[in-house]
Amino acid sequence: MDIRHAEETDLVSLMDLFQISIETQGAEHYSSEQVHAWASRATEATFDDFILGPTTFVAVDDSGPVGFCGYARDGHITSLYIRPDNAGKGIGKALLTHVLDDARAHGITNFHVEASTMAISLFEKMGFEKSGFDDISIGDVKFHRQLLTLKG
Repeated sequence: MDIRHAEETDLVSLMDLFQISIETQGAEHYSSEQVHAWASRATEATFDDFILGPTTFVAVDDSGPVGFCGYARDGHITSLYIRPDNAGKGIGKALLTHVLDDARAHGITNFHVEASTMAISLFEKMGFEKSGFDDISIGDVKFHRQLLTLKG
């Protein structure tokens, strides 16, 4: 597996990875209405900002992208998605470690994330601590997310 910066040519495959990750792994933790609303956020009109706006890294193997993770200049972890057939293989940890190392190399020392239920344990294993909750809506569908922070 290799980890590299996301490129414009990755957008279609990352959008597919995003949607299948939510539809497969999200279905274990969220209602079908929530899964549909969340997965439908990925459109060709908006996904490039989601991936190319922040600094996003892609994990790739011989089959193509297996995950991606990004961060913004304010230390916000903007994404962390793993292709379902690669979940539990350490790819999320490798990507998050890479992102944190890259951000620190650019002077960022404090991090925050609104984590889905399925990602909380990974963030906690990486030293993030629960710091509150965040409620959002996608259309008329409500989500309750855990806020986590990492200092230093």
